[in-house]
Amino acid sequence: MLGNGLTPVNDVAAQEYMGTLSLNAGRKSEFGDKTQFHDFPRTHNAIGALHEYAEYVLPKMAALTKDITRTQPQIHDVGRQFAERTNEVAQKVIDAAAADARDADAEADEIISSNFAADPSREGIQSEIRVWMRENGKTEGGLAKIREEMQRNAEVAAVLYHSPNFLLGIGEATRKNMVMDAVAIHLPKAASLKVRSSQLSKLAASYPA
Repeated sequence: MLGNGLTPVNDVAAQEYMGTLSLNAGRKSEFGDKTQFHDFPRTHNAIGALHEYAEYVLPKMAALTKDITRTQPQIHDVGRQFAERTNEVAQKVIDAAAADARDADAEADEIISSNFAADPSREGIQSEIRVWMRENGKTEGGLAKIREEMQRNAEVAAVLYHSPNFLLGIGEATRKNMVMDAVAIHLPKAASLKVRSSQLSKLAASYPA
């Protein structure tokens, strides 16, 4: 590895890190496992490309530190080129994961909003549901009763989702938690997409470090 100066970095930590990256398990730990993102081809392929480039470049970087045919400035320049290219390939993973995270989140929101939208043909019953929630929310054990009904009835879940908070008489934090539970129960695909979006975002955020 090359340091900030013109001389190779040969300390134990650097050598151990290079050794870690030379192993498939080590690269998976550092770069991510593409098989975990098979449902997102853009991210899957970008991670695969980074693994392939690392396999290609690591032996060259190791050999570079022992290259007696180049001067130290030349070694430094070649090392810089390797580093810049590695960053370019890694940036593609960041971009792909971030884009897939946004797409997954948008798809989940579309599923939720379309399924839990207010239904004009059910305006009367949904208004009664809001009243029922507001009344029960004031009683001891009322929130648990609302949660139980929400788990059984998708329309109650929908009312929780699309109704203004002040009409429900339920705290915003409690309402959000209930809606999350409702999505998991009634709209599992949307819930799964939300989880995948979070995983992709974490992957993209981990790369700068």
